[in-house]
Amino acid sequence: MKRRNFLKTTLTIGGMSALATFPATAFQTQTQKLTVTGTNIGAKDFFLSFWGSPHPTLDSYKEIVECGFNIATGSASDSNGCPDSDFGKQQLKLAEEVGLKFVLRDPRICVDLPDGKSCLYGKPCENLSNNNWQQVVQQVIDDYSSYSSLYGYFLDDDFNNQLAKFDNLAKLVQEFRTRDPKHISYTNLFPNFASETQLGTPDYDEYVKKFVEIVKPPLISFDFYALLQAKNCEEQSYSNSCNRQGYFPNLNTIRKYAVESNTPFCSIILSTPHFDYRDPTPAEIRWQVYTSLAYGSRGIIYFTYATYIRSPEWPTNHNLDNAHNGILDRYGYRTSKFDAVRNINLGLQKLIPYLVKLTSLNVYQVYRDKQLSQFGIPDFPSTGGSIITRITGGEFLLGEFKDSENNGWLMIVNLDYNNSAQAVISLKDIQANRIRYVSRTTGQLTKFPEQLTPDKVLYTWLAPGDGKLLRVV
Repeated sequence: MKRRNFLKTTLTIGGMSALATFPATAFQTQTQKLTVTGTNIGAKDFFLSFWGSPHPTLDSYKEIVECGFNIATGSASDSNGCPDSDFGKQQLKLAEEVGLKFVLRDPRICVDLPDGKSCLYGKPCENLSNNNWQQVVQQVIDDYSSYSSLYGYFLDDDFNNQLAKFDNLAKLVQEFRTRDPKHISYTNLFPNFASETQLGTPDYDEYVKKFVEIVKPPLISFDFYALLQAKNCEEQSYSNSCNRQGYFPNLNTIRKYAVESNTPFCSIILSTPHFDYRDPTPAEIRWQVYTSLAYGSRGIIYFTYATYIRSPEWPTNHNLDNAHNGILDRYGYRTSKFDAVRNINLGLQKLIPYLVKLTSLNVYQVYRDKQLSQFGIPDFPSTGGSIITRITGGEFLLGEFKDSENNGWLMIVNLDYNNSAQAVISLKDIQANRIRYVSRTTGQLTKFPEQLTPDKVLYTWLAPGDGKLLRVV
């Protein structure tokens, strides 16, 4: 393989590139069909995606599908980070062949574009004038919009003083929406531990509120990596493990403005250890997924799929030399995480047809040793919720939902990612035999065994960090 082709990578964020090559694998999994409805993602859409893309081959894209993803990501750039639309088209063609959708980054697009500034940040590229920034947007649309695999355009990420740039983001979102309403524009928000310099405001709530009000995004995306190494411990909780403070408050803030604006949100979670983050176990990955779902997340994005390695064009602050043990290793081979993530994703595919029809009502916590209200989660009310009056047997997160017919739904999550827990659920004016769970094997609403549903009490086991979606029938 030529060096130039090897260094051509399919994801560039803040100058970072992910590169990997892959062996051939069996192509077995069907992907979810996705659509866009002009303003937001499609009503039936759910993101299962990642950062850190493989080197684009037919086999590597089949492997993405096998792992249960429905959206791939990539960059239309060469080894210097310069625009390469042919490379972007190559990725879109491969995605078409395997039934994947694709969110594409083109380096001609960035948050500074509406100011007439170059997006190439001094890279050794052909001089491209951005004085007519709307024309640049149209050029990007002309290059890619005809591909059936295209789902959306990546705008920008990880730039400082974001609040001051929201007007520019709004211009880009609106320009893409007007010129190409069939595809979304995507950007990602900082977590609540970002600095005031990064946010452009000392208040995270105000930051998210202004983003939604000014930008009017089709999707709210944010990342929060909660799992720290023990030596960096900030908070000793959740099975006596070390986590970064603010994980649940961040979910609370994002959910609040997603519900108020009727805008779906997605969560970026940790799968690859880097910096001072620990290597997540399968149960800890599940915990991140299902706590997000309890808050109503309409997508899960893994950071990362392929393991990042350092590339010469990376800026110093994006040095991920210690990144290791992603879903694929730095040589492109599967790690043990591949099977674990595939198992999680295939289970999610069975839940998706139900999740996308639900409206989030409330999120509560039940924690036997320590009140999570200090972390932003309301205690389960003494009067009970809309479906249950009491739950015992462990440490749980409860997400209450309703569907269009006002049927009650409940996502129950075991907050302990080291131990299984048997939830003992006392129901409110409902016989336990009216409760069904969504089987992650068949995708069907399934009745509990009679011995687990005496009168108004339901007994159900949850694996470490796992969740279960329940409905009243």
